[in-house]
Amino acid sequence: MLRRRLRPRDRKEPPVSVAQPVTAAPPRDVPVAQTNPGRVAVIVLVSIGFVVVPVLLYALWEFWPTQAIIAAKTPQSVHMFGISRNVSTEIRFFAIVAIAGALGGVMHSTRSLAWYVGHKDLKWRWVPYYVVTIVLGAGLASVFYLVVRGGLFGGQASSADVNPYGFAAVAALVGLFTEQALVMLKNVAAEVFAPSEQGKDSASGAPSGATADDGQSAPDATGATLTATTGTASYVAPTSATLEGDVNGDAEPPVFSFDYGTTPAYGLSTDGAVADTAAAHVTTEVNGLKGGTEYHFRLVATTPEGLSATGEDATFTTPTG
Repeated sequence: MLRRRLRPRDRKEPPVSVAQPVTAAPPRDVPVAQTNPGRVAVIVLVSIGFVVVPVLLYALWEFWPTQAIIAAKTPQSVHMFGISRNVSTEIRFFAIVAIAGALGGVMHSTRSLAWYVGHKDLKWRWVPYYVVTIVLGAGLASVFYLVVRGGLFGGQASSADVNPYGFAAVAALVGLFTEQALVMLKNVAAEVFAPSEQGKDSASGAPSGATADDGQSAPDATGATLTATTGTASYVAPTSATLEGDVNGDAEPPVFSFDYGTTPAYGLSTDGAVADTAAAHVTTEVNGLKGGTEYHFRLVATTPEGLSATGEDATFTTPTG
């Protein structure tokens, strides 16, 4: 009897899983202006300063009107980068004033750059400000020279009556402290021209250099202000607490700190830190407190441009340990 060989049933093979390509999530498009320059960019910015300063000093030395040049009363040659040109004494004075103002602007920009690099909070969007400051220093110094010479010496004064050291020094200070120079020029304009009419939305601040009771600084020459508002204390423990507050300004992000102590005289202060933005909620943790004690604290904020604001006094009490 023949037996039929049974064929094994066909087994169903499990489906083969094919790996699908995984598409990575696109990186966040962070604007370049909001990012921090890297180490290479910081080195380049600092190197530019080291190049600009010697060039300005070289130009200042070449244009400097010595006593022999002033006594000659004729145009004398100036040699710069292989180019020679006869320049009158009057033009020399304009040149040294503009160069000294630009030199002061470089010093102002370098100080601000070092400030934010040291606090690790330099932003790309501030780089154009540093360039504009140099140009603004040269321009303001030239205007200042015209105002002072025209107002004090009159049209009959010759170049021999002008002290180049004095004007170069003042021009450098104008470039270094542009805000104060703008205030001075504004005061001069107020004496010459009639005051402008104030609109219904115009802001009125405290006198220059004063701080209002609400923690707002007096506006600077550009109208920028800074406000510091003391908040509350959170996460209060017997020996520690987190102090909170808010800063709000029109200029660069301020450096903030908290004064604190067991009396309204405070006596202790936290280390300064740079706010994330010009308007930000800021916090700082303090340690080493005593349990069952009432503490006073306030927020203090400053900017490299000279704005400063102090918040109102606030209190909190630590629990007993």
